[in-house]
Amino acid sequence: MGEVNDKGCQTIQGKQVVKSIRSIKSDVKGLLERYDLKSIIELAMDNPRIVSALISMSYDKNSLLTWRAMEAMGLVVAAISKNSPEQAGEIVRRLLWSITEESGGIGWTAIEMLAEIVVNDPERYRNLVALLMEFYDEEIFKDGVLYAIGRIGGRRPELLVDYSDKIEGIISDGMSSKYPRVRGLALIAYNRLRDRLQNIDHKQINRLKKDESTFNVYEKGRLINRRVNEVLQS
Repeated sequence: MGEVNDKGCQTIQGKQVVKSIRSIKSDVKGLLERYDLKSIIELAMDNPRIVSALISMSYDKNSLLTWRAMEAMGLVVAAISKNSPEQAGEIVRRLLWSITEESGGIGWTAIEMLAEIVVNDPERYRNLVALLMEFYDEEIFKDGVLYAIGRIGGRRPELLVDYSDKIEGIISDGMSSKYPRVRGLALIAYNRLRDRLQNIDHKQINRLKKDESTFNVYEKGRLINRRVNEVLQS
């Protein structure tokens, strides 16, 4: 069959043949299944289509591979930024555009991917923080924005200092959501930022202590089913 080099090309009888996107997706899927994010980063340095493969595999939030792909995206863009900030900036603009109505489609997980990018390259992309929070008014992005606040708050809380009032409003609203996932992510964000939040209504929190609804949350390469009230105990 020939050899495949690190640029995603296959050598057959002395000629290089560019691998199809289907073949690239298959390679990326295998690496995600093994949780080998380092190899994905290495491939992405020479093959920009790795980014497209990651995006195409990031639409089902009930899938472990989706979350690993989103985590990989943050690492990939941070790595690309070191050598080609223009290329990395174009990826960020592509993700932002996918969220807009003008895109003709919905970037269901673009918020989460952008949060991963911020976490992995905070100095370059800190300006995205305020922008991400503006999408909370869209119902389909509420869980994504709360994930972003919790993720950034857990790793780079200093990036959120200037937005405390906005964040308090978002977390309070999330705690009152009819969706367990939104309530759970709101509590995770609260837990990670509680020392910086002054105006959260503790009556809301006390009500959620009895909330045994479950939701999926991504932690350290795994997709875990947790109870909402369990979050308060962690």
